[in-house]
Amino acid sequence: AKLRGLLNEEIKKRYIDSLEIVRLCQQIKHHLPYDFRANFYEVANKDSDEDIRNFLDGIDVDKYRDYVPEVLDFMIKSLNAKLLTSVKSLLDRSFQGREHREYAEYENNYRQEAEKVDKGVYDPKIPRDAFILYSSKDTKEVTKLVNYLEDKGFSCFVAFRNLQHGKGAKKNYQSLLYQAMNKCTAVIMVSTVNSRSLGCDAIEIEIPYINDHIDPLRIQRNLKKMPRIEYRLGKMGEAKATGDVIVKDFFEGITYASTLDDVSDRLMKIRAEKRSEKNVKDFDSTPTTTSDEDSPFDGDFGVNPTSGEEEFNLPEFTDVSDDENDGKQIKSKRTKGEKTIENIDKETRKKEFWGESHNAFLFVMCVMFAIASVALLFPGTQLFSILAIASGMVTIVTAIIALGSVGDDIAYIEVEVGTLIFFGVVAVVTVIVGLVQWIGLYGII
Repeated sequence: AKLRGLLNEEIKKRYIDSLEIVRLCQQIKHHLPYDFRANFYEVANKDSDEDIRNFLDGIDVDKYRDYVPEVLDFMIKSLNAKLLTSVKSLLDRSFQGREHREYAEYENNYRQEAEKVDKGVYDPKIPRDAFILYSSKDTKEVTKLVNYLEDKGFSCFVAFRNLQHGKGAKKNYQSLLYQAMNKCTAVIMVSTVNSRSLGCDAIEIEIPYINDHIDPLRIQRNLKKMPRIEYRLGKMGEAKATGDVIVKDFFEGITYASTLDDVSDRLMKIRAEKRSEKNVKDFDSTPTTTSDEDSPFDGDFGVNPTSGEEEFNLPEFTDVSDDENDGKQIKSKRTKGEKTIENIDKETRKKEFWGESHNAFLFVMCVMFAIASVALLFPGTQLFSILAIASGMVTIVTAIIALGSVGDDIAYIEVEVGTLIFFGVVAVVTVIVGLVQWIGLYGII
C-alpha cells in the first residue's frame, strides 16, 4: 500500500521521473507479480518503444476496462511518432460500442497531441530562430512575446510548450534544453526580477551552458558569441545581487530592448547576419544519448523544469489535457452499474487506509481481548458480563475488517491470517461466556 501511494504521487507530477517510477513498480511486483498498474508503468517508462507497443496491443480491454482510461491518459501525454498507431488502436478498441461523448473527449486529446508530434513541437533538434529564457512567474509576458514573434514569422522554443510532460520528461529535461539551444539562432531573455533570481533555470542552467559550451565552440570556429537579446521589463538596479551580475555579464556591451517591436527588429537583423555567414556548418555540442550511463545531463533537476518555481497554466501553449487534468483521472461516464475512475480512486484510498492500519487492528484486538479476559475472572458481576460481550463483539468486527483486506488486489496487510482467526475464535468464545453469565444472572430466558 505504501509503495502504491508513492507510485501515485510520482505519476501525478507534471514532469515525471521515469527512473523512480520503474524502481517503485519493480518493488510492487516483488509482492504482486501480476499487478496490472505496476507492469504497465514499468514498461511504459523504459526506453523500449517496441515493448510498450506490444503491451498496449495485448491489453484485454474488457478484463482491464477500469484501468484503460488511466493508461490512455498517460500514453497520450507521452506520445511519440512510434506509438501513435498503438495508442489509437487501444482508444478505438476500448470505447467500441460505448458512449460517444466519452470517446470524443479522449479522441480530441489524442488528436491534439498527435498533431504536435507530427509538427515537431516536441522535437528540440528542429532549427528555430529564438530560444526563450524566462521565469514561470512571468508567463503572461512570455506568452505575449512568443505570440508577437511568431505572428511576425519567427519560430521560438519555449520550455512550457516545447517540452513534453510525459515519459522521461524530468530525466531528460536538461539534455533537451541543451539540444534546443544548440539549434536556435539566438537567445532572448525576458529579463525581470524573477528571471534574474537565483533558483531560476535561466540563471542556474541555461546561461551557464551558453557561456561554457556554446560560446567557446563558436569562438573556436571564428564566430561571434551566440546572439542574445535582453527584453527587459522593470529596472535592473545596480547589479548587486548574484543573479543580476550574471545577467549583466551575459549581456555585456549589448543595449537591452524595452518593446516588442525592438525585439522583433533585432531578431530580424540577427537572422539576416546568420544568412550572410558563409561556409559555416551547423554544429551540435550536446551528446545525443539520453541513457543513464552515457549522458551527463540526466538526473534530478527540480520539480519545475521551467525555473524551479510555481506551476502555471497557459492555454495558449499547452493542451487542456496536460494542465486541467494533469495528475487527475478523467471522469468516466459509463452506463448504470459500472464503476467510474473516481469511485475506483475512493475505493483504493479506503483499502490502502485499512491496509496501513494493521497495527491498529492488532492493538484494538489485544486491548479488547485483555478486557474480556479480566471480565471472565469476575463471574456474576453485571459490569464485567457487559464488558465481556462488548469487547468480544468489537474484536470480532475488527478481525473481520482486517481479514477483508488480506490478499486484496489493491491493498493488503502484513498480519498473519492465523493470528486474526485466533483472536476471532477467542472473541466468539468470550461473547458466548458473557451471554451465559448474563442469562444465568438475570434470567432473561
